Amino acid sequence: LSNNPADISARTMVKANGVIMNDVFHNLSTELRDLRLNTNDKIARHVDRINEIAKELHNLNTEIGIVEIGQQNANDSRDQRDQLLKELAKLIDVDTVENDRGQVTVTTAGNILVSPAQYRQLETTTTTFTRNDGTSDIDIGIRFADSKSVFTPISGSIRGLMECRDVLIPEYESRLDTLALGLVEKINDLHVQGYNLLGYSGIYFFDPSTTGASDIDISASVHSDVQNIAAATGGAANVGAQIVVPAGSGQIDFGNPPQQFTKTLGRFYNSATDPVNERARNVIDGSVVVTAGGTTLQEDVDYHIDYVNGTIQMLHAGYDGQAVTIDFQFRTGDFAGPGDNANAVAISELRHELTMAPDPLGNATNTFTQYYSALIGQLGLERNEASASLETREFLIQQYEKHQDAISGVSLDEEMAEIIKYQHTFSAAARVITTTGRMLEVLMNM
Repeated sequence: LSNNPADISARTMVKANGVIMNDVFHNLSTELRDLRLNTNDKIARHVDRINEIAKELHNLNTEIGIVEIGQQNANDSRDQRDQLLKELAKLIDVDTVENDRGQVTVTTAGNILVSPAQYRQLETTTTTFTRNDGTSDIDIGIRFADSKSVFTPISGSIRGLMECRDVLIPEYESRLDTLALGLVEKINDLHVQGYNLLGYSGIYFFDPSTTGASDIDISASVHSDVQNIAAATGGAANVGAQIVVPAGSGQIDFGNPPQQFTKTLGRFYNSATDPVNERARNVIDGSVVVTAGGTTLQEDVDYHIDYVNGTIQMLHAGYDGQAVTIDFQFRTGDFAGPGDNANAVAISELRHELTMAPDPLGNATNTFTQYYSALIGQLGLERNEASASLETREFLIQQYEKHQDAISGVSLDEEMAEIIKYQHTFSAAARVITTTGRMLEVLMNM
């Protein structure tokens, strides 16, 4: 566009690329939100499984107590209980204590989950909150079903899922929003100063109401007409102006039905004799504030502003006969013509300027590209760190399991050696009996 600022096709490509970039932001934001929802679902499924395990452990406690009170060993029940405790320890932190009847008490985060007498169930709670873009989202919490006290695991899969949902994902959402807002702010700051192809200023390229990556969008002005892309040099400063329409002046006659009176804000003044408050050439989008009888009116409810033509239109008769005050801002400076590309060049140069990641003194330290690269780099580092930590923990678990098996497990090789030993002992005893029988037979026949 900077090479040919009057070319409509170049302007269309600028708009199209802006839309594509917005879609990328939307997709990334959606993926992070979906990941958060999936994390909630996993937490809920884990809670269901914990409840199943607690019930089974309680039943096994009862079986073991009944069997071992008769001085017998409930080996099968103990093996099942050990496997369930292993599975439970992967989900949440657990501590166990066994009584003299072989029954265990299981505690987690300082709370009794299973005892010889009873077991407790967990339940999920749902909290709805509103995001900055106005959409709603939910958080899944955990509490004990009987006491309604909040349960926060110290470790285990659920703890990891909660940290992912409450810390990691929001951090990346926030940094992605910061990048989107930085782009919107810096580009709009320059674009609003520039002139469109028709010689008007005060137009945003991005929607200034953007709250983050989820709702970043091209402004309505650029969506409706690519001629509103401000490639030319812009005005120098914002100037405030005010138009006062006295009550009973006849300048605004709402009538019934309303006449929808239209008044020019002064974008097209040509005479130096015009009042100063009628000299606005470039009304800034969103700067208009209208009051009637001390009440602030609402845009597109009580009045409509045509920023392209610089006019205000009253929409109903609710304020008939009252004094109306119109405050707005416009930008000074002259349009250099449709061939001017100075503003397009200035906007494109933003890619090389430090605009992001302010230091303690407020000075930006990154370009847009550096900021995004740092974001992706941090994600990669955290992923590698998590993978390395996982491998280390899996290795330690394997070593602990081998050590446990060496103490309490059954070695097939040792059992086979014992079987062979007993087999040889049996064979030797059988040969002794056979030999003794033959000896007795010989003696009886003598």
